Amino acid sequence: MSFVGIGENTDRKDIVCPFLGLQDDSSTAYQFASYAHQCFHARPVSAVKPEAQRKYCLTINHATCEEFIRTPNTALPTSLRFENGSKLLEVTRKRWVWVFLLVLALLTGIAWLIRSRVPMSSGNPAQAPIVVMSAGLKDTATQALINKPTKVQPTTTPTIVVTATTNQELKAIIPAVRPPHYLETPIGLEQKLIIHRVLVGESLPSIANLYWTTTEAIQSVNYSLPIPLLIDWLVVVPSNQKDVKGLPAFKAYIVTADVSVTTLAQQLSIDPGLLELYNGLKGEDTLKTGEWVLVPH
Repeated sequence: MSFVGIGENTDRKDIVCPFLGLQDDSSTAYQFASYAHQCFHARPVSAVKPEAQRKYCLTINHATCEEFIRTPNTALPTSLRFENGSKLLEVTRKRWVWVFLLVLALLTGIAWLIRSRVPMSSGNPAQAPIVVMSAGLKDTATQALINKPTKVQPTTTPTIVVTATTNQELKAIIPAVRPPHYLETPIGLEQKLIIHRVLVGESLPSIANLYWTTTEAIQSVNYSLPIPLLIDWLVVVPSNQKDVKGLPAFKAYIVTADVSVTTLAQQLSIDPGLLELYNGLKGEDTLKTGEWVLVPH
């Protein structure tokens, strides 16, 4: 099994349940709990609750999981099954289908515009006779005159000019696809930060161990973090990194209505450049209702 964000030689792969994987790749899993994880020991393959992943799937305790020790190809127990997982994946899949269709339509339009600039050559018309047939005329001489082929003066063959479309022009026409920002989903470009909701029984050290970081790093990137942690508190976690020098403290913010990045920055009274930098966004991007962003302080 391979892991996103973890080297292949890490001991972590010997700890995680071998039946945990992504819907489109059963041999790959994230290093943290995710709504995309599926249990391939069960039939049908089902999404696993994030809390069950943290308790069993992503630890050595997976050998004690009730699904692991059951007969394979049976339904996943309700205590482990994430009921909304399939719906969430279906919504995400539909969004990607629409994005694919939009990009395909744009590419088709570009191809049509390029072809419309190229006139079609019909060859050399110099030898093409123009013959007019008249079935109603009885005069033979007149009929012969009418049926006489007429030469057409040759014309200059048109020069075909094709304007190449550069990669920069294509990037300007085709919008980049930005993955949505949800809980337990990596946010940012260079530094991957995750917004994690605290579950019953979790502590700062256990969360640090789960995401391969340190308690000091978590405290450094969180603005006003309560100790001990409160259940359902949103914690910003620097996933798979311990050196967070240079990063500010963040608070998690949920988008309540579709809004552009620039407008949201104005509403929150923060520098739009910082909002774009730490969230991997562009000023013209639109954040959808229900997405999460990291607000630097």
